[in-house]
Amino acid sequence: MRDCARLVKCVVAVICLLIILAEPVLAASGQQARIDTSTWLPYQMPDIRKLKGTALDMSFLLDAPAGKHGFVTVKRDKFFFEDGTEARFWGGNLFGEANFPTHKEAEALADRIAMAGANIVRMHHLDVVAPWTDFIVRRNLFGSQSPDSTRTFDTEMLDRFDYLVRCLKNRGIYVFLSHLSSRKIMPADGIPEPANSLDDIYAGLKIEGEFDEFLIRLQQELLTRLLMHTNPYTRLPLAGDPVLALTEIINEDSLLFLGAGPNFSTNSDYYKRMLQGQFNEWLVRKYGTRQALAKAWQPGKGEGKGLGDEESPQNKTVEFNYRFVYDPRARDDPAWSRQRNLDMYAFLYDTQQEYYDQMYKFLRGIGVKCPIAGSNHWISDVADLHLNAKLDYVDRHEYYAHPHGTYNYIEGQSISPATPMVKSDSLGTIGGLAERRIVGRPYTVSEWNNCLPNPYRAEGPVIMAAYACLQDWHPMQYAYLAFLDYDPKLINSFMVLYDPAHMNVLPAAAMMFQRRDVKEAMTGYFERVDVRAIMYPGFAPKRDSRIALLGKYGLLFDDSGEAPYPVSAELPQQASDKTKHTYDSLTGEIRWDLEQGLLTINTPRTQGFVGFTKGQPVTLADVTIDIKNDFGVVLVSSLEYKPIAEAKRLLVSTSARAQWSGMEFDEGRGVITKSGTPPFLMEPVVGTVMIRHEPARVYCLSSSGRRFNQVAVQKTAQGMAFEMAASNRCMHYELAK
Repeated sequence: MRDCARLVKCVVAVICLLIILAEPVLAASGQQARIDTSTWLPYQMPDIRKLKGTALDMSFLLDAPAGKHGFVTVKRDKFFFEDGTEARFWGGNLFGEANFPTHKEAEALADRIAMAGANIVRMHHLDVVAPWTDFIVRRNLFGSQSPDSTRTFDTEMLDRFDYLVRCLKNRGIYVFLSHLSSRKIMPADGIPEPANSLDDIYAGLKIEGEFDEFLIRLQQELLTRLLMHTNPYTRLPLAGDPVLALTEIINEDSLLFLGAGPNFSTNSDYYKRMLQGQFNEWLVRKYGTRQALAKAWQPGKGEGKGLGDEESPQNKTVEFNYRFVYDPRARDDPAWSRQRNLDMYAFLYDTQQEYYDQMYKFLRGIGVKCPIAGSNHWISDVADLHLNAKLDYVDRHEYYAHPHGTYNYIEGQSISPATPMVKSDSLGTIGGLAERRIVGRPYTVSEWNNCLPNPYRAEGPVIMAAYACLQDWHPMQYAYLAFLDYDPKLINSFMVLYDPAHMNVLPAAAMMFQRRDVKEAMTGYFERVDVRAIMYPGFAPKRDSRIALLGKYGLLFDDSGEAPYPVSAELPQQASDKTKHTYDSLTGEIRWDLEQGLLTINTPRTQGFVGFTKGQPVTLADVTIDIKNDFGVVLVSSLEYKPIAEAKRLLVSTSARAQWSGMEFDEGRGVITKSGTPPFLMEPVVGTVMIRHEPARVYCLSSSGRRFNQVAVQKTAQGMAFEMAASNRCMHYELAK
C-alpha cells in the first residue's frame, strides 16, 4: 500500500510538473484557455491637445506642407518629387465616413495622423453604400447609406472632404485617392436592363466595371466631378494639386479572378451575353475566320472540346466559360482544348489591359499628374502582376490573420491563424508582399494589417517598418479609422487608432521608417520571368520569399531590362538552407529567428525586439533588454537624428497583448466567444532595460505622452538601467538628460 501511495504521489508530481512546463509552451503558441487580466492596464485614448510636443508626437518627421517639392514622379523603382527629392511614404487608410469629418473634426483628425508620423493617407471607400457597409459606417460622397443615385455628390460631404484635404496638406500629409472601392449601382443611375443586370454588379463594380462601357463612363463621370472641381480651401482641383501623390484605377479587382465566387462572376444573362460577345469579337480580330479558329482549337490527345459545330465567332455563339481557381495546376479546364483555355485567359488579359489603358488615358486627359496604379488584388498571378507593372507603380494588399465571420470586434469573429507571425514559416505579410514585388517599379502596400483579435498583432508595425526600409516599400496600414468617435462602443478589427497593441509601437515604427533607421539593401536576387510563359494560366514562377529577409527580392520580367541593383547569386542558397532558422539582413541590422520567434533590430537610432525571448536577455549594440513576458515588443529609439549613445532624449516603447474588458475566446484564441466592452486592457511589459548611455532621468508616459512619474535609475559599469514594472502603469518611458 505504501508503494502504491508513493507511486500515486510520484504520478501526481509528474503531472503537475508537466502542467507547469506546458504553460509557457501553450502561451507561446496562443493556446490559452483563460487569460488573467487582473494586472493589465486600462487604455485611455490619447488627448491630441496634450500629445502635441511630447515624446509621442511624431509630427516632426513630416515635411509640411505636402506638395512643397512638386508633384510625385517615377524613376525606375523609386518615387521622386519634381525638385529631385526622393519621396517615401508611410501611413494608413481612412475608411468610409472618416473621410467626411466636420471642419473641427478634420483639424483634430489631421493632427492625430501627423502625430502618428504618417505622411500619406489613402482616402478609401469614399463610395461605400449599403448593403456592403456594416452599421458603423453611415456617410459617403453621396450622403447616406442608401442614396437614390450614385451619380451626384452630397454638397456637405464634398465640402467636408475638401476641407480634410486642406488640413492634411497643411500638415505635410499626402493623399492616395482610392475612388472606386464599394460603389453599388442604384436603379436611378440609368443602367440598361436594370431588372436583369443590377443585382449582378458587386460592390465596387468588381469584374463588370472593367468591361461594361456604361459602368466605365460612370467611373469617368465620378472622377471628373471629384478631381476637376476647385477645392475652395486649397483653390486647386485635386487633379492639379501636388498633395495628390498617388491614385489607383479600381480597388482589389482582376478579370483573371473571374469565377472565383459569386461576387467576382457574371451571373446574369445580360452580362454573360456582353462578355461572350466581346470574347467573340476578340476571336475574330485574332483569327479572322471560323476555319482558322477551328484549326487552332483542334484538341490534342486527352484534351476537351475545341470549336463546336454550332459555334461561330462571327455570330457571337462561341461559349465563354472561364473560372479562376487558386491552384495554377488546376486551371486547364478539362472540358476545353488547351488552346481554347489559353485564348480565354488571353482575352481576359487583353480586356483588362484595354480597361487600364482607357482609364489611364482618361485620367491624364483631365489633368491628373500623379503616378497611377491599376489595382491591388491579393492574387499572385504573374499575368496580373505583369499587367499592373505596365502602369506607373505596383500596389498590393496583404494581411496576416485576416478576420472572418464579421469585421466587427464582437462575439463570433474569428481569425486564422491565431498564432504569432514572428514564428510563421510563411513570413506573414512580409512573405506575401515579397513574392509579388516587381523589379523596376515602385512598390506600394496600400493595405496591410496584423488584425484584431490576434493576441500577437503588436508585432506588425515594427516588422513592417523594418522590412519596408530594407526593401524600399511604401506601406499604408488598413485602417486608421472608419468613423470619428473617441468613445466607441463598437469597432471593427482594422481600426488601428483605437488599438493600443498597435498604438504603443506606432510612433517608434514611424520614426524607424521615416528616418530610414534600417538601411535599404543595395544588393538582391530577382527571379527572372519569361513573359511568354505568363499567358499560360498554370504558370507559376519560382519564388522564395526568405531571400527578402536577406536582401532585395522580387520578380523581374524579361521585357523590363536589367535589374537596377547588383545581384548576389548566393542569396537563394542561403535562404533555402533548411537547417537554418535565423536570417540576417545584408545590412546587418535585422535578425529574424523563425524557430524561436524572435526578431531583433539593431541600428544606431533604433534597437529592440519583437517576439519570444524565452527568459533570456536580448543584447544589442547599445541596449540590453530582459523581460518576463512570454511575448512582447520593446524598442529603444533616439528622439533625435543622433545615435542612441549620443542622444539627449530617448523613447522606450513597449507592447504585448491587449483586448477589450470581459472578452472571452475559445481555447485556441481564434474565435471570440463573448463580446467585451471598452476600455482595452493592456498587458504590461515587465523587465529591465540597460542602456549604454550616461545616466538620465526616466519618466513614465501616459498614452498622451505626458510625464506623470519618475522611475528609479541604477548606474551601471556600461551606463544605466531601470525597471519596467506593472506598478509603473505605463507602456512608454522617456529618458532625458
